[in-house]
Amino acid sequence: MLTVVYEDRTCIAVRKPAGMPSQPDPSGDADALTALSARCGRPLYLVHRLDRVVGGILLFAKDAAAAARLSESMRERRVEKVYLCVCEGSLPPCGDMKDLLFHDKRKGKAFVVDRMRGGVKEASLSYRVLATREAEGKTLCLTEVTLHSGRFHQIRAQFSHRGTPLVGDGKYGSRVKGAVALYATRLTFPVEQGTVTVRDMPNTDTFPWSLFCEECDTI
Repeated sequence: MLTVVYEDRTCIAVRKPAGMPSQPDPSGDADALTALSARCGRPLYLVHRLDRVVGGILLFAKDAAAAARLSESMRERRVEKVYLCVCEGSLPPCGDMKDLLFHDKRKGKAFVVDRMRGGVKEASLSYRVLATREAEGKTLCLTEVTLHSGRFHQIRAQFSHRGTPLVGDGKYGSRVKGAVALYATRLTFPVEQGTVTVRDMPNTDTFPWSLFCEECDTI
């Protein structure tokens, strides 16, 4: 279920399938942290998280010192997290999204708000549209997103706020049935030898990724 895509002496990166929690949660379902720690025969440290509905690259440290170094790199923005998503509607070819996000823990959802207050954090990302298709009477855009902050449901909330929810994301306004079209496709982070970039791609046999097989193959 978890496929190793990179490993060295201090860390290990895996492909997490959509639907699996990154760490233990109230559902009690099998999670990536517990499963990989058991496979490795040692406790691992989760460096960052992916939403349960999001598949793609997830990074773990093998000891506390490595976890501290990678966490510091995250805070200093020396880790680059890039996602692929398919959104409904049209976007300009490229741009930035900067918002104030409120994490409503009772609803388990993030909302864009107009002023800073308790529970509100700044959220920033940049994007570029890779391809556009028409399907099921809708315009769909394959979009590459680079996160500049790591907020709860950030991509999902910011795209939804602009009237372009991610395909399959009913929680944020999509009326297309299916899995949420969001994938952690590339992660660049410092290691002992310098910097490494790990890449992985979604399964392009499934809708809506199947509409963009050619583009995904060349990314």
